[in-house]
Amino acid sequence: MNAILWQHWKQNPGRFLLTLASMAIATATVIGALLASNAVRQAYRDLVQAVEPEPSLEITAQQGGRFDPTPWLDSQHTPGVTHVLPLVYRSSLVRSGEHRTRGILLGTNLNDESPTTSLKLESGRLPHADTDECVLPASLANGLHVELGGEVIVLAKRGFSKLKVVGIAEEKSWMLFAREASLLMPIDTLQRAFGLGNTIDSLRLLVEADVDRDSLRSKIAEQIPAEWNVHLPENRIQVGEEMLRSTELGLMMACGMAIVMAAFIILNASRMNVAEHRRHYSILRCIGATQSQVQWLVLRETMIVGTCGSLLGIGLGYYVGRLISSGMSAAVRTDTPQVEWDLWSVLAPAVLLPLVGIVAAWIPTRQAGKISPLEGFRESSAAPPEPFPLRLVLGGLIAWGVSSLVVWSVVAHRLPPWMAVPAGLVTLLGYILWLPLLVPLLVKLFLACLRGPFLLATELASDQLMRRQTRTGLTAGVLVVALCGSIGLGHGISNNVDEVRHWYARSMSGDYFVTPTAVSSVEDANDPLRQGLLNDEDVASVDSLSFITARINDQSIMMIVRDFPKSMAFPSLLIDGEEMAIRRQLKDGEVLLSSVLSKRIGASPGDKVRMEVRNRTFEFRVAGVSQEFWQGGMVVMLQREAAQKKFVVTGADLFIVALRETESGTESANAAKERIQNIAVEQGAIVNSLADLKQTIEATLNRVVGSLWTVILLTFVASGMGVANTLAMSIREQMRELGLLRIIGMSRGQLLALVLSEAWLLCLLGTILGTLAGITSALIMHFCNEPLLGYSPKFEWHYWLFYGSIGLAFLVATLAIIRPARLATRMNLLESVSYE
Repeated sequence: MNAILWQHWKQNPGRFLLTLASMAIATATVIGALLASNAVRQAYRDLVQAVEPEPSLEITAQQGGRFDPTPWLDSQHTPGVTHVLPLVYRSSLVRSGEHRTRGILLGTNLNDESPTTSLKLESGRLPHADTDECVLPASLANGLHVELGGEVIVLAKRGFSKLKVVGIAEEKSWMLFAREASLLMPIDTLQRAFGLGNTIDSLRLLVEADVDRDSLRSKIAEQIPAEWNVHLPENRIQVGEEMLRSTELGLMMACGMAIVMAAFIILNASRMNVAEHRRHYSILRCIGATQSQVQWLVLRETMIVGTCGSLLGIGLGYYVGRLISSGMSAAVRTDTPQVEWDLWSVLAPAVLLPLVGIVAAWIPTRQAGKISPLEGFRESSAAPPEPFPLRLVLGGLIAWGVSSLVVWSVVAHRLPPWMAVPAGLVTLLGYILWLPLLVPLLVKLFLACLRGPFLLATELASDQLMRRQTRTGLTAGVLVVALCGSIGLGHGISNNVDEVRHWYARSMSGDYFVTPTAVSSVEDANDPLRQGLLNDEDVASVDSLSFITARINDQSIMMIVRDFPKSMAFPSLLIDGEEMAIRRQLKDGEVLLSSVLSKRIGASPGDKVRMEVRNRTFEFRVAGVSQEFWQGGMVVMLQREAAQKKFVVTGADLFIVALRETESGTESANAAKERIQNIAVEQGAIVNSLADLKQTIEATLNRVVGSLWTVILLTFVASGMGVANTLAMSIREQMRELGLLRIIGMSRGQLLALVLSEAWLLCLLGTILGTLAGITSALIMHFCNEPLLGYSPKFEWHYWLFYGSIGLAFLVATLAIIRPARLATRMNLLESVSYE
């Protein structure tokens, strides 16, 4: 058996190598995508761990009010929970001498024996229970000009309370432990000062590092009262996973297309092998080989090619993964660790692709077993005409119909969103299976429209393609997959990127953004950095942004509190609402929901939503809906002055500065920039140009898009190898006819025109059918955007995608015909007329 296979490969090494390379590319694409996804997910987990170093859960009241945890604390000892920290938050006036600010007081039970490691002190110690002691973050201590051992006064319900400062916390560790709090004190002292009794706002449960928090959460949910709620702590970084998920979906779709393409290339190559070696298989049957032995020979060849291709693809997949991971890491703004080998990510594709090849080769394998032993003694060993694959077409129509129904159900929110990806691939598979039904119609239509000197060559080429109608349809299907990816997925990528560009052009309208190195713990109105910027003569406006974590209906969200100055363009792409009305409503205390969050919680303009902020619940009316990409779109926007009336908003995470337009132009702008930088340096802040930021965002978008286009281009390379296989086989089958045409006077140029006509006609079939599939895929992806990602960007046709994809398809076909064309034009005429 091995000798027979070796003889087959020696007779046609080109087909063997092209099929091998196609399998290697498909395997590399899938392995690369999986390795890249693992690397980025690991970076994402590391980032979450850096922001929340202690694994924990939080228990709060369902409606966000206070509750008494004493009965549950006295009776529960849950395995996996190492410590329980009761938390109480209260806003208050904090003063030291002439300096004062409004801030958030945090009461809890911390001491030197507590298991927590996230709160580090620059100096001093933690406060003792039931004492008038406190710990301040370094930034607030500097702002109030108070030192270790000094005193601060807080305004409580029962009057003023003096607290001794016994510890100064490191800024970074304070941000991790209690980012929005201004002062830490013993919980019983705070409860007594505000008359809260034993009630608290929340319980923070510290858990063991190796505990599955989702399972522990379910277990605790069964133990606590029904009016309580257990959830993961609000974390600013958690909602960033939405962007990672959308990028992964695009990669998985492209990888699925690569697998489908590999299956059709294997199917076509196996069918061509069976057609070419029918005489050999017939002779084997004559000398005693059984039907199952012939079938095993064909199947064994497919297994060897698939396995060798997968092994070659493993090495290539590592480098593809590194290329893709750079783009995916840009999507979630993390530094990706080096791509590392993962057993499952390598083993699964390496096993899956050969299995896909074996399944695809099952039809030609059955055909090989049915070859008659007497066929090898006939005068001609040419393969008989192919029967029309009615069962194949029927199966494709059924698969196409069922998968289309699934896609419709996803769009209608009747099925989970993730089902759109496999359903889309099955739809594409079903479409390709019934392509042979369309091939004759398209060829006849094209010939009826063609005139001129190329008519004869095209008619001869079409005759050869129609002889092998199924092979032609399957080869065109390889191009359909590539075009479907470039046009369909390409439009999805381009429209999403365009939406992001429009968004950040409005959201970041200004000249500079100033980032404090430490979030101020003082009121925004008294922030020296903000006041210094506003006092500059060339500064037209300053928009200060504060990012506050919150919850709506158990959804972790990001509240963006900003000024919305009138001199700046409105910083959101409004979907529902009019700008002037929205500005008035925001000033009156209403909120602006992102489209993602609006769909997720089912809220529309005019509805009221309840938001849990710092374990207290507030009710807001929805003013409108906008398109937002901050933190994956899980965003609520509030006007700063109105938000201050509900809860304390201290400091700002970001200032966007807009300059006045002056006649002096560049010289004045440079002077203003220098003054802004001096103000920022004095306050320990960093100044960046918004133009530079936009360039950075563009570079980020280009990296994300580039990672997806890498996969799409790889499918084009694989499709070119599949087309080259078919064209080479076609030329070999026509050797006798081509030789006779040369003998009766056809020139080399005319013969070359005939060969090119066959390649371009095949490409034309694939292009027409692939463009239709690409347009359909683009529309399906557009309609699936909303259930998959929570928003649906404006759909626009990009004609450069059509022209570029069609041009690339014809380039692939032209390159694929080079070797067969050389074989045809340099053939030995005597050998060709005797070729069987």
